[in-house]
Amino acid sequence: MYGELKAIDVMKCQIYLIGNAGILLEINKKTFLIDGLYSADGKGFQTSPIPEKICQNLLENTGELPSPDYLLFSHPHFDHLSEKLLCSYLTGHRPKAVFLPRQGNSHYEACRRIMKEKQICCKLVSEDTNYKVGKYTEIRYIKTRHLGKTFGEMMHFCIIVNVCQASFLFTADTDFFSEKFKEFPQKHFDGIFVNPLFYHNSEGQEILKNTLSAERFFVYHLPFLEDDRYHLQNMVKKDIRAYGQDKKVTVFASPGQVIEYEIQKGEEKL
Repeated sequence: MYGELKAIDVMKCQIYLIGNAGILLEINKKTFLIDGLYSADGKGFQTSPIPEKICQNLLENTGELPSPDYLLFSHPHFDHLSEKLLCSYLTGHRPKAVFLPRQGNSHYEACRRIMKEKQICCKLVSEDTNYKVGKYTEIRYIKTRHLGKTFGEMMHFCIIVNVCQASFLFTADTDFFSEKFKEFPQKHFDGIFVNPLFYHNSEGQEILKNTLSAERFFVYHLPFLEDDRYHLQNMVKKDIRAYGQDKKVTVFASPGQVIEYEIQKGEEKL
């Protein structure tokens, strides 16, 4: 006698590196741009600029990159969010919604004025919030501390994107030394994105091994090789070998880098 047969759901996933911590995520034709409109002109952190061709594709909508439905930003540091570039983008595009971390006196006046004129939904995020943006799609913002004592007042968030049963976590610059990941409402993901310090440090590894789990890990927020004067890419590659995770970890640090794969959920039972 045969038992119940449960269908396997297959979701197509494409992940594009914009640069630094900028990621364009497409799942079943739903598209999210995370920290992907940024600047490399600030001081205090080594940041590669968005490659000229990719920036042109984003702003001019040439069709080489999918047009994002949602723009998501983890915090307002220059290497994650450029208000000038965001305004330029909004002038020529109409995403379904833009999610901005509320921060001090920064109210994103120019960007919000454009969004109001074009009737683009704008969400200013100041606390843990779960946004249902479609029948099977949600965006979750989790307020976390920014790494480093000098950024204690920075409004910073981890971002979770859920589409159907596929789930991705973007940790941005979260202080993995102090944050209580055990209290996260969700702990297993299809993909987790972490910066090189998170992945390198033993505290970060403890979190990835014993608190959070994922089918794949992505190390991002890295300079391109020609800008990598502190050899962070080399450090991460050594870490991957040392931790024995060659098959589960992808380094996102090459201009134009794209990953395409299928996510399968469910199982067949005989």
